[in-house]
Amino acid sequence: RVVRRVLGDDGPAVQKAPAWSPDGKLLVFQAEDDEGHIDLYRVNLDGSGLKQLTNTDEAESSASWFVPSHG
Repeated sequence: RVVRRVLGDDGPAVQKAPAWSPDGKLLVFQAEDDEGHIDLYRVNLDGSGLKQLTNTDEAESSASWFVPSHG
């Protein structure tokens, strides 16, 4: 539901496993296309800038953000 609110009806059909970026400006999520491929996508909080991050035959697992530690 979170992804659907950000994208409206413009994104891939089945969307799940959203993860917000640490700064809250981006959302990464899994999406299934019409052929059943599950890939990862990224979108800005306002719904712009939808970008497919992976394009493989294997189902991608849910994504998460990596924040390096300093020190």
